[in-house]
Amino acid sequence: MSPFPTDGNFTNQLAKIVYEVVAAETEVVRKRNEISPDFYSFLTQGTEEIYLVHLPMFHVANHRQQLIVHADFDEKSKKKYISMKKAYPTEPMILVSQHKTMMRDIIEKHGSFKAQIMTKSSGIILQNVAVFLKKTIVSRPLNSKWRLKDYPRTFMPFYLYGTPNEANIDHVIVRAPNTHLSAGRCRLKLYRDVDAGIWDKHLVLLIENVREAPMQPLPPNSEIGSKNGAIIAHENLLHEHHTSKIPLLKDNSAKTNSNGNNNSDGEVHEDDKSEEPHVSATVVNSETRSGTMRGSSFFFRPGAIFKVSVWEDKDRSHESSKFASFELGKFVGRGILTLSESVYVDSEAMNFDPFKRKEKVTEWRHEFDQIGKELD
Repeated sequence: MSPFPTDGNFTNQLAKIVYEVVAAETEVVRKRNEISPDFYSFLTQGTEEIYLVHLPMFHVANHRQQLIVHADFDEKSKKKYISMKKAYPTEPMILVSQHKTMMRDIIEKHGSFKAQIMTKSSGIILQNVAVFLKKTIVSRPLNSKWRLKDYPRTFMPFYLYGTPNEANIDHVIVRAPNTHLSAGRCRLKLYRDVDAGIWDKHLVLLIENVREAPMQPLPPNSEIGSKNGAIIAHENLLHEHHTSKIPLLKDNSAKTNSNGNNNSDGEVHEDDKSEEPHVSATVVNSETRSGTMRGSSFFFRPGAIFKVSVWEDKDRSHESSKFASFELGKFVGRGILTLSESVYVDSEAMNFDPFKRKEKVTEWRHEFDQIGKELD
């Protein structure tokens, strides 16, 4: 090699290579952060009232948003949807816009759009669904600017919405990486009666006997036991949950059971008006953090019973999720939440980066192995 960098047009060639690399990376950054018309996917929840939960992605600007909207369908589609939702409660039904759209504009104007409903196992089950947006429940950006420093250490927060008969929850995303945890048509039993009008408020539900920080990041879907977002509880475990009673509801508290969801140290979930979340939960271990050890014993599964408290979101209009986790609003009450069969878990899609460069280390290793064999 010549000691003179100007020989053989070396400097120009080097500058060209640098320019091409920078241009390619700039294009990736542009695509990653560009807001443009796109297809949008939502998890459907509820039958009394319909809610759409956006399936977010940290690495794509169009989907870097935690979004939950109260919606309605045209009458024909609504009847079919409700019928199928009740007939196949464990099957996640995903609503996808039929055309690329600027969803932000439609939501701000409470507009409408055409969509189709599908499942991963059956494909498209409803087409040409007219979707009417009634109210935005949650709309918070997931940009790095608004992500929090820490996961909650003593509880796991969820947005709570729905009706007294159908409680729906969606995990509050405070930082990355994270996992999509949602459940529809759950049963919420508070120790004290509250006014039905509370469901018109912006609510947050804390699972007080699950600690999020020690669990994060959650395992991949294959280890959890999630298939196409659905968690199917083991038959025996599900039977235990549905037949088990909560006798301490009578004296305004709840003891633990042996299914891995509640405290194993005999702590009592008291009915009080404490302005702080209860912190007596046992740290969830690997047996309930994933579904591997007992097939489907992942902690967030159909029939699971949790000790919870309900609070108002301190400022739902603010971009930060701290007002739905660390800086809560008015305390509402404590009680027991029982998950229905409509449970959705996905620890991968939210964190997937479609622009990530694929490493070729494995290919090079294969090449070196082949060379080694030929030399031998």
